[in-house]
Amino acid sequence: MSEIKLSSIAAMAQNRVIGNKDQIPWHIPEDFQFFKKTTMNHPMIMGRKTFESLPGVLKGRTHIVISRNGYDHPEAIGAKSLDEALAKGKELAQQDGKDEVFIIGGGEIYRQTMPIIDRLYITLIHRDYEGDTKFPDFDWNDWAVISEDRRDGDPAYTFFTLEKK
Repeated sequence: MSEIKLSSIAAMAQNRVIGNKDQIPWHIPEDFQFFKKTTMNHPMIMGRKTFESLPGVLKGRTHIVISRNGYDHPEAIGAKSLDEALAKGKELAQQDGKDEVFIIGGGEIYRQTMPIIDRLYITLIHRDYEGDTKFPDFDWNDWAVISEDRRDGDPAYTFFTLEKK
């Protein structure tokens, strides 16, 4: 089995905003479809607030929820630390024959994992939004663009897949 990649997936505005008051500040159905297709059948690691902001448990994916005090939910796996969540995610991916574990938020989990992720799936929305949560700043020059798919509309956005150089 190949090495398991750690990937982050996020939609962010030009000003790096990813959320406002625990909500996504835009509604782009095609981005939700991209998220679902990309993460399907893979373990997903997230913070407690991100898990609680979901419309419910997302079918076909294992939810690993990080909370300092642990997290007890019948359809999620709790982890008290990022290291514990990463170990559980990689173990589950290996058991299921998958080669990727996804970080899906929030802002602090993205920030902590930025130095160790292998791949970024970014939906870049080509406008600024008001928000209280931002995706961590990163140098695009440190990443190779594997795919780029621009969509025009209101707002316009581009799906990027990036791999660490």
